[in-house]
Parts: sequence; C-alpha cells; structure tokens
Amino acid sequence: MSAPWQDFERAVAALCQALAPDAKVTHDAKTLDVDIGSRRQRDVWIEALIGGHFPVKILVSCKRYARKVTVQQVDAFLGELGSSGANMGVIYSVSGFTKDALAKAKARGISACVLLANQPPPIPAVLLFDAYFLDERIQLVATGLTGAVDWNALLNADTTIEGETLPVHRALAAAFASDLPALQEAVGEKVMPVRVNMVTLAEADGIEPGRVGVQSQWAIFRARTEAWLVNGSYNFTGEDFKGSIATPSIDTWSSDPGPGWEPIPEDEIDGGNTIRFYRFLQDSGSAFAAMASGALAISDH
Repeated sequence: MSAPWQDFERAVAALCQALAPDAKVTHDAKTLDVDIGSRRQRDVWIEALIGGHFPVKILVSCKRYARKVTVQQVDAFLGELGSSGANMGVIYSVSGFTKDALAKAKARGISACVLLANQPPPIPAVLLFDAYFLDERIQLVATGLTGAVDWNALLNADTTIEGETLPVHRALAAAFASDLPALQEAVGEKVMPVRVNMVTLAEADGIEPGRVGVQSQWAIFRARTEAWLVNGSYNFTGEDFKGSIATPSIDTWSSDPGPGWEPIPEDEIDGGNTIRFYRFLQDSGSAFAAMASGALAISDH
C-alpha cells in the first residue's frame, strides 16, 4: 500500500494528464539539475508542445501538508524551479496557501493550486452560480366571508362546476392539477410561477356565500456554500477552476430539502447566474382530501 503523499502525487499527475491529454506527464520523474549536473527527483514533470509546435516543460511540486504552504516553501520551490530547466512552475497543496505565499507565487508566475475531490469549494468564487430549491405549498384564500373561517367546513361544502355539484376540495384539486403543465412551462422566467384557482360556494344552510380558492406558495431554500461538492483543480493565482461542481443533495421525502440548504425570503434570490430546482405539488387530490378531513394542516393568509 502506498503512502498518502504518493497517492496525492499520483492524483495530481492524473489530473494534469486529463487537462493536457497530448502532453507527456511523468510522476516521480528524474530530471537534470542544471546547476550540479546530476538528476534529481521531481514530483510531477510535464513536457508538452504548445500548438503542437513550441516545447514547454513544467515542474509540479505536490505538498501534502497539514498546514498551508508558506512563503518560505514557495521560495524553496523557486530555487528548485530555477535549476530544473522548466519553463513554468506549479505547486499543488492539500491545505491551501498563506496570504504571503500566494502573493509571492503570483509575483513570480507560479501557479498555486489545490486538488479537490468531493470537497467544499476553497473560496466562494469557485461557484459560478447560486442554487435554489423551490418547494410548492398550498395556500388557501377566501373572499366575501365574514368572521372566523372554518376551512374544514368550506372544503367539504359544495360547489357547482359546469352543472356538476361536487365538494369544494375536489373541485379545487382538479383545477389546481389542470394548471400544472402551464406552471411547469413558466419555470425559468424571472417572475415566480404561481397557479391560482377559485370556486364559488353553493348555497346551503350554515354556509356563507362567497368564494374559496387556492394558490401556490413557495418555500425557498438556497444552497449553503460549504455544502457544494467540488471535483477538480482550482488555481488561486490564475483564479481559474477546471472540473465539476455538484449542488447539495435534496431530500425528496421530506418537506425540508436537507442540511445543505437554508431557507430564505423570496427577495433574497439573486437575479444573476442561478440554477433552480422546483418541486411541484403533483398529487393535489390527496393533499386537498387530507386538508378537508383535518389530517393535513391548512395554510391560509
């Protein structure tokens, strides 16, 4: 079994090869030290042709340290780079870099990078967009009624739709379901998609004349920065990321999407680069029946 630092070097070499498939990438290479005339060990050595015409050599140093790479360690690498004959230097660190180390690397043209494997982003700038989860909930509304509203009684009251008399909860469920395709088509628009349906109460003893309706109410969650999972390479000095990014997982069995998401008000949704996940209420018939029977809590104004 190889040591963790060797696994890290191999992972860096594999990433470099993936980034430059036509390059010759060698792990644990032995190349000439031009100052002393003998060969020395290099963590990763890359030989490539820019545009298939101009040769370039790159020295890569892999630092699997518990602490951030320091400016003194960058200075030491600059000495190794100068005697290696390489045209360019790269440092990969597991734990990142101190502020002075990054300043030195940037001033001397060294790429200071971190290798990420299912890890949170090292800085928020790695994330090119915000992610939101929007969960549709039912909100009941009523007009033309006075006094306290008995929602269970209203949902079990009758209404007439196209000559057919049926309970309000069934009429609302059918109308709400019929609007789902249009709501799904509205996804992506800046205005939050909402479906609204109203029915008129049939005349009956104990039922005040009026209208009862339902509309979408959105519970909005934003992905926490520390909950994203990043795979690839981030170059601090070049401010560039290569790889893949995954949003936090969503618990589809719960009313809460999970610990990777935080609830926010609608006015906090960023209008810039975003990705939105919608969960629409699909089985409205069961939801309305549960509210009518008292088995499901009712949300109203």
